[in-house]
Amino acid sequence: MKDCITLIISLFISGSMFAQVNVIQFNSSWNEENDYNMSELKNCEIHYISICENPELIKDLNIISVPTIIILDNGQEIERFEGGIMMEIKATQKEIQEEIDKLLLAKFN
Repeated sequence: MKDCITLIISLFISGSMFAQVNVIQFNSSWNEENDYNMSELKNCEIHYISICENPELIKDLNIISVPTIIILDNGQEIERFEGGIMMEIKATQKEIQEEIDKLLLAKFN
């Protein structure tokens, strides 16, 4: 899969790329009621990106449904959670946090 280079460059420019693990939610203003609350995720940098304001990312990152949550480690996609037919993420915060924790724990092995 293509590296998330376009997104990473924009995050570096904005000064938001301090954490090694980044969790990014892609959604649209017309689907705000299905925004996924990621505020309680730990040990990661959280970003929200509107596909309406960043349409070039839809193709570059193969965003086929909203919301989509992507976990990146040093700019490489590690895990992806996509909204289903009801345009909402079925994964729980616990499941997403487990992926983040698993990623961080693997760095010590």
